[in-house]
Amino acid sequence: MALLNTIANSHSTAAAATAASSTTQIYPNPAIALPLFRRRKDLRVACWNVRTLCDDGVQALTMKALHRYRVSVACLSEVRLADVGHLPIKVPGEEFTYHLYHSGVTDNSGLHGVATALSPDAQAALLAWQPISHRLALVRLKGQISNVSVIAVYAPTLNADDADKMQFYADLQAAVDDVPSSDVPIVAGDWNARTGPADDTTRHILGRFALGARCDNGERLMSFKEANRLIVTNIRFQHPRHHLITWRSNDGRTANQIDYILVRSRWASSVMDSRAFRGG
Repeated sequence: MALLNTIANSHSTAAAATAASSTTQIYPNPAIALPLFRRRKDLRVACWNVRTLCDDGVQALTMKALHRYRVSVACLSEVRLADVGHLPIKVPGEEFTYHLYHSGVTDNSGLHGVATALSPDAQAALLAWQPISHRLALVRLKGQISNVSVIAVYAPTLNADDADKMQFYADLQAAVDDVPSSDVPIVAGDWNARTGPADDTTRHILGRFALGARCDNGERLMSFKEANRLIVTNIRFQHPRHHLITWRSNDGRTANQIDYILVRSRWASSVMDSRAFRGG
């Protein structure tokens, strides 16, 4: 799980939900949404490929892990939940409930699927939720000086068809274009991509602490970041290698860094830390 820790330097301001498309769903009434964070209070955003959330027990354990790391907003990928829905999930042994908004395939294939888990504070700040596809979903949260738009992603794998990759990035670009310019945009999830560390031509969007070498999916991600002035947060901070790895194969030996949390470059100074945590 990759975790982003930010701090807000903002003051109170009025906000209203903006419907990005006819599929936008509002939970609850945006007129009574409360600001998500206040001055000097940090916001924790995580991304995590959970492999599945079909089982009630797995759902409970996942929320327990998010609660332990004090996550406010979690972008979850490969949840394998069909259709579009909302599930309140209580953290075992705690008086604490996460709200899970999921967007998946409409058949019974049990493939793909993304979700966003919101803490009680984030749920109270919810202005809009937009399920875009089985690979993309967006939540908009009320801030103080700026609202926060978080896009959960689950990108096609390296071996996927080029047509699927092109469709994913076209849908993602449309979602980013719909985010109001006054919002703080955060795009997070499993990108199935290796960016590699920064060089002289990419140091403005990459950090020095990436693992591996750039692959084709990494090139696509780099083009998307460049076009939207986004930076990768979790390779900009120096941490031990095991706090940079976000994926391990079943063989127990192969490990990579393929999950990233992106923010607009103008908000880079607000990011306090970003790293991976091992296990749930």
